[in-house]
Amino acid sequence: MKIPFRSLPANKRLEHAVVLSIVFFLFRIVFQFTDKTGILIANEVLFVLTAYFWLLYFIAALSEKRIKPMSIAFNTGIIIAFNIFVVAIANAAVDDWTRFTASASLIINIIFTLVSFIFILSASFVLASFRALFLLQQKKDPRNYFNVMLFFFMLSMFALTMNSFSGDVFSFVETAFFIVTIILISINSLRVAWIAFLNKKEKITLLFFSILLLSLFTAILIVSMDSDFTMNLLGRFAKSLPSYLLLVNLYGVIYFSVIFFTTLFHLPTAEAFDRKAEEVSSLIDLSKLITRAFDEEELLKTVTSLSVKVCNSDISWLAVKTVDDLEIRSVNGIGFKEADRITGMILPDDYKSIDDFTEVAIEQVNQINTAAFVPIKIHGALIGFLFIAKKEKFGFDDDDIQSIKAFADYVAVAFENAELIKKSIEKERLQKELDVAREVQYKIVPSESPKHKNIDVAFGFLPAFEVGGDYYDFFLLPNDKFFFIIADVSGKGISAAFIMAELRGIISSLVSVAETPKDLLIKTNNILKGRIDKKSFITASCGLLDMKSGKMKFVRAGHMPMLKLSGNEITEYAPGGLGLAINYTGIFDESIEELDFQLNNNDIVILFTDGVTEAHDENLNLLGTEKLKEFILVNPGASVAELSSSIMKGISEYTRLSSQYDDITYVLIKWKKSI
Repeated sequence: MKIPFRSLPANKRLEHAVVLSIVFFLFRIVFQFTDKTGILIANEVLFVLTAYFWLLYFIAALSEKRIKPMSIAFNTGIIIAFNIFVVAIANAAVDDWTRFTASASLIINIIFTLVSFIFILSASFVLASFRALFLLQQKKDPRNYFNVMLFFFMLSMFALTMNSFSGDVFSFVETAFFIVTIILISINSLRVAWIAFLNKKEKITLLFFSILLLSLFTAILIVSMDSDFTMNLLGRFAKSLPSYLLLVNLYGVIYFSVIFFTTLFHLPTAEAFDRKAEEVSSLIDLSKLITRAFDEEELLKTVTSLSVKVCNSDISWLAVKTVDDLEIRSVNGIGFKEADRITGMILPDDYKSIDDFTEVAIEQVNQINTAAFVPIKIHGALIGFLFIAKKEKFGFDDDDIQSIKAFADYVAVAFENAELIKKSIEKERLQKELDVAREVQYKIVPSESPKHKNIDVAFGFLPAFEVGGDYYDFFLLPNDKFFFIIADVSGKGISAAFIMAELRGIISSLVSVAETPKDLLIKTNNILKGRIDKKSFITASCGLLDMKSGKMKFVRAGHMPMLKLSGNEITEYAPGGLGLAINYTGIFDESIEELDFQLNNNDIVILFTDGVTEAHDENLNLLGTEKLKEFILVNPGASVAELSSSIMKGISEYTRLSSQYDDITYVLIKWKKSI
């Protein structure tokens, strides 16, 4: 059952209520001495509409706020007390209301009209407050029951009006509607589910409030219902108004009588309910901690403070497993020494095998008579124990034990999450450091090709991880000499990157003083002695090109062969040479073989690391040198930039279904004869 105008927003309801109040007020001033039936009926209609729209507005106003039962009860008590005060003052001021209302001046009538409006607003607010309490904490929507009651409210008021016009002919109808309304009020007053959700302190407060409000509603009934003020002033204002006030006040008497007895019956179980509410609140607090970053000390302190509330205990402490033994890490309500002593008393030597809650009765220690502990495990691995203790002699009941076990599971999740967060933070920190290292490495190797009219240079550099161990570099030297080098440090990652950076510093310092590429590698090998780990080594290829004549010297220290593209032919060059940092005797010097050869116009020299030829497909088939040659010969007359793109595209397509596991680096140098 939907009540009319229920869909109007609160501001529209207020507008309608204010407009109707103004119209009703003016109507009462103009027709205050008229007893015509039509005027009286119009008066009753205006009264009902005004009271109804004020009720709708107060319903909307209370619905927009978060209802607090105690505040509603307090406000209701203030309004009823004010009404009693108004009635008492009015009755004290006037002896004979019949003679007074007949001879009252316009000013007096305006004042008492305003007083009547106060009673209309008061009754409407109290009825809206009852509705708010009626709907509070209801699982199903019971508004239809309340709307039916409001409907009979109106029928009772309408029957009273009709009966007054007909000379008590319809008194039985009025009585019938009145009795049905009281029955509906009594039924609706039984919906007080919200009382169960109050804590013990609030229930005790509500008990006293219900006594006070019951007294106030009873007092207003006694003071007003039989007084000349109500019958001759409020009844003269609107014949339905006394009936409206009577029903609202009876509703208050019945409702707060039910609240008194219901609260009284709930008091014995209030403490148990409070305890459960506190347990749930503590578990929610711990759950919030689980989802945010915090340090271990904060977690330990939170666990011991919450465990006292959750586990219905007086004292708690936490022992965390170390490599050799258990260590007391956090206490609540007890000192570390006492906690350690009691732990030694109640915890058996074979504590690693304990899987469940264990309770121990002990002789009084620091006022403790009962102690218990529960293991905290992550994926079956013991990480510690939660200890709880009571000063009372009676121990923990089944409900306590279930709460303690559930709390221990939450604690285990919190510890695991804290560890994951710690690892995540560390991983994030390392990732940032690696990003910085990668930026540094990209600054170490050339980012642009050297510019000279006799050469075109292109290169590709793709580390397998954040940083890599591949190295390439170019140096334009005096007398139109061009030095180039490519190298590969054994291993991957940070250690290889550090060695690469050191190699770059050595090469940069030697390239201007070394007579030949062979001389440079020998000097580099001597400097590396004692500077890098014995398990590491470096392969390298380097050359010195005379950019005018095209003559080139080339050496290789255990590196991949060099390819030379001349027209449509590719030639491999693999002079002998031992890797750097493998041997520091004359064996290394003797192993280095230096080649001298002449480049023809538009010849292209190609150097690469083993990450190119050892790139593999999803079946782990290596790319190999022959496949690399195919990528090069796709367009042999192309520029070095186009050739570089062809090589990178070929490698990417070949390895598209597999992951890169080694650094990919290559360098292309094209010599152009001066004309």
